[in-house]
Amino acid sequence: MNRTITHFDDVLVICTRNRSQQIGDRLREFSQFSYLPKTILVVDSSDNTTTKDAVNREANDFPTSLKYVHTKPGLPLQRNFGIKWIFENLNETRVIHFLDDDIIPEQNYFFVLDKLFSSCQSAIAIGGFDKNLNAKIHCGLIRRVVGLGSRMNGIILKSGLAVPPFPTNKLHQCQWLVGGMQSFRAEIFGQQLFDSNLRMYGEDLDFYLRIAHRGNIYCSSELPVEHLNDPTNRDSVREINLYHNGIRWSFAKKYPNHVYRSRVLLAALALAIGELGRFLRSGNTVHFSASIGNWEFLFRLATKQQVVQFA
Repeated sequence: MNRTITHFDDVLVICTRNRSQQIGDRLREFSQFSYLPKTILVVDSSDNTTTKDAVNREANDFPTSLKYVHTKPGLPLQRNFGIKWIFENLNETRVIHFLDDDIIPEQNYFFVLDKLFSSCQSAIAIGGFDKNLNAKIHCGLIRRVVGLGSRMNGIILKSGLAVPPFPTNKLHQCQWLVGGMQSFRAEIFGQQLFDSNLRMYGEDLDFYLRIAHRGNIYCSSELPVEHLNDPTNRDSVREINLYHNGIRWSFAKKYPNHVYRSRVLLAALALAIGELGRFLRSGNTVHFSASIGNWEFLFRLATKQQVVQFA
């Protein structure tokens, strides 16, 4: 099969932990693409060698340069490690792509990104979108009133929550991109990196709030992906809700013009009540755990306990 590799020094970074099967699957899928970045860098934090072995198995016949590095766990930390490795080892990198190990892009994904970045010089970041996303879920009146939704998409709400992008045109300007499917002009990282003190569940919003003044952020209808939402290595639903509320509370102090404490509280209360109601109707314990995480945040806040747990 004839393969065309981009003439630009773009790099794809895949951060992973204990997901050797997923990494092997993604690399085999990428090996069939007709257009790839010159380098794919796997940044691994696994506590064994299975991911390294999976990368090595694909490296010999891979159609572009395939590199493996290992570092400590933590998604923002791993991203920063990858960025620094790129700057230290590769010359004149134009675009740095990030894809999660459970994201499946279409075969023309990198070709489209190349064209979009070339044609839109104001773009500092361009991303894809989950084609299976239910975009209408965020538009309900009650969700909008309590700070959980909006008629607009791709925006960061005053509650610190964010509505994922779901573009209807080639370049849909938005305020943030989903971390698992985002690409940046490499020069952005000359001044800003991800906050490695944030474990996850907010690190992307924090980064976009810091770089918003640098240029335009777009999501493209030409970049649909399938997000498998692999459950491996994810925190419990209770911990996710507790942690995410804490991060949003810290945003209200860090970015007071964008996030309001009153809206964070209202959203947390609405989520606590709403998830409890969903549990009572369905019996699904996931909703009960989500509700407990939100109630725990409110309890910790009321009793002046720590509500943000950094890495």
